[in-house]
Amino acid sequence: MVHDKINYNIDEPSSSGKTLSIAFVNQRQYRAQQCFMSVKLVDNADGSTMLDKRYVITNGNQLAIQNDLLESLSKALNQPWPQRMQEMLQQILPHRGALLTNFYQAHDYLLHGDDKSLNRASELLGEIVQSSPEFTYARAEKALVDVVRHSQHPLDEKQLAALNTEIDNIVTLPELNNLSIIYQ
Repeated sequence: MVHDKINYNIDEPSSSGKTLSIAFVNQRQYRAQQCFMSVKLVDNADGSTMLDKRYVITNGNQLAIQNDLLESLSKALNQPWPQRMQEMLQQILPHRGALLTNFYQAHDYLLHGDDKSLNRASELLGEIVQSSPEFTYARAEKALVDVVRHSQHPLDEKQLAALNTEIDNIVTLPELNNLSIIYQ
């Protein structure tokens, strides 16, 4: 929800700001399961629809959808994205959409926080880093996962030294400067 609301009547529909709704719908079409993402941006002042899009999600088009959605929101809101944000997205995102799916899966495992999930997150992120070394954000995420794993079950000296070396290397990457992953 995007808003600049000053009237906080929670029992009534808002008359200020804008509402962004995103819904995922699974439909069975021609013997195949398809996932759609529906995006709608409504101006609460007059009830007008500023953006209404529907995307078919496949294994390889997540980056294209993300880029189109960001561009469409920018146009609908008449608010260009800052140059710094555009550069940052280009630097930290993978160049292949399938990697993004695996990255989000690994991040989901991290959020679970148990041993099995953290080990799986580390494995997935290791595979991502191996297949796409330019995806530096995945390197940082893997280091974060390994630090959390170390806090639960201490690593041996060799593993800990390798982790500390990797963290030292990650901190020096200019594309990750001032990102929250570094401070985590």
